[in-house]
Amino acid sequence: MQSAQDLIDLVYTDHFSEAMALSALGYEPVECAYGGNGSVLGDLAMDHHGAESWREGVALRACRDHYGARKKDPRFVVTGTPDADAVLAVIALSGLVPASQIPQAFYELVNLHDVDPVPLDLLSMPYGEELLYFQQLERLRRDRPSFFRAIDEMRRLLLGGLQPKQRTTIRRREEHRIQMAEESFLEHIGERVLLVESRVWGFDRWYRKAPFVVSYSQRASSITIGCRSMVVAEQMLGEGGLLRVFPQMGHGWGGRESIGGSPRGVVFSFDQAREVAEKLEALLG
Repeated sequence: MQSAQDLIDLVYTDHFSEAMALSALGYEPVECAYGGNGSVLGDLAMDHHGAESWREGVALRACRDHYGARKKDPRFVVTGTPDADAVLAVIALSGLVPASQIPQAFYELVNLHDVDPVPLDLLSMPYGEELLYFQQLERLRRDRPSFFRAIDEMRRLLLGGLQPKQRTTIRRREEHRIQMAEESFLEHIGERVLLVESRVWGFDRWYRKAPFVVSYSQRASSITIGCRSMVVAEQMLGEGGLLRVFPQMGHGWGGRESIGGSPRGVVFSFDQAREVAEKLEALLG
């Protein structure tokens, strides 16, 4: 399989102004949300964060409505960690995998997990193991090489599927992640906010302990704020949910009504995460 690096032109940037400049040159931004600066959009409007959160997820729209739309001009600008939503969108828009090899149930699951992961038990869902395989990829960082690696891994997954031995490993790793999430450092900040320091993603577990979670990632030195659902976020914070909170955390914070976090490329400490949790609890009144 020819590497995606030889097939598409992809630029990574943590800077709003650079993404804007690239978009003006004809690059299609994919999930280029920059907190308080807003989202950088191309002709296909491939974002669903902040003021764009009313839109459906990018993988869903790319696969369903815009497959191959950038096949003749596969230039993209991206930011953040290469998650399944952004990666699958780039693959579909550039036609790197035949449309027949991207099952509807898979891209719908990618979308659902991106916008509302809490109630999902991926181990029991069709294509759940495939999504877990991608999520379990190691050493995916916020940079261009990681995006190319993630794109190629997703292509291999879609084209070749999983072997029984791989499925066994995936299930074992997911069970280990759940255990690590449950054993993370947890501290209740008031009655509604849970502060977490962890090496794994575990919001699906932590939301069972509090409606709001402030998570500090040891690996990325970043902070994520999440709420159990958009309905709960708006019930407790008013229309817009966490979109009302991010501006008060500082420049560059942003996301969606029920989840978001610290500015891209900025290093934070755990003490700063505690300050964020305390500020959130105060804002809840």
